[in-house]
Amino acid sequence: MKEWNLCTSLLKHYNENCVNGASGHVGNNLCRMLVEQGHEVKAMVHLDTKGLEGLPVELVKGSIISEADLEELCTGCETVFHLAAYISIHKRDPKCLKINYESSIRLHRAARAKGVKKIVHFSSIHAYRQEPLNVVLNESATWSSAATSPMTVRKR
Repeated sequence: MKEWNLCTSLLKHYNENCVNGASGHVGNNLCRMLVEQGHEVKAMVHLDTKGLEGLPVELVKGSIISEADLEELCTGCETVFHLAAYISIHKRDPKCLKINYESSIRLHRAARAKGVKKIVHFSSIHAYRQEPLNVVLNESATWSSAATSPMTVRKR
């Protein structure tokens, strides 16, 4: 939980937060943590809301590829946590490019238009070299030179 504490200490001056990819494992746990620490949370979900049931969050049903949905998400938020992604191991996957790369650009445009002060981009462990296995893997690790899947390359 040390990493979560670092993340939340960065937000001590920002109360209104939004999370895209909130229905995923990391996303709904992030929403829980933010709520527990007294933050207001707006959570964007595409289809599944099970992981957020019972949480006092404002749900925004939408799509990461829709600029209008992203603007709705960013309205009134000071910080955006960007977790939404499409997972693919195929070398040429246009859906991966559209969701992981182009939608990140759309999100930044929407955030700027709505006056968001901070964007926190979540990446993937697959963007980093995994060896040696007995060493802690964190953001100071080396990029994976073997990364060939669009998801891994786009998450760098």
